[in-house]
Amino acid sequence: MREYYTPTLENRAQPGDVWIENIRKTFPTETTLDEVLTKKLRNRSKTVEHKTDFNNLETLLFRYLKKATG
Repeated sequence: MREYYTPTLENRAQPGDVWIENIRKTFPTETTLDEVLTKKLRNRSKTVEHKTDFNNLETLLFRYLKKATG
């Protein structure tokens, strides 16, 4: 597990429901923005997997360069 300098940094990196609710009460916003920011905070602690397929990179790069430069 990762160590953080302060509890606030830990909460920012891995926000819990109580911390998120406190933020929402302290800084109220319109509903749509509140939903977006809350979702962003909840997803912050989830790991995102990203795989890049380099098999056709050369073909795509040449196609882009030809289109961009004419």
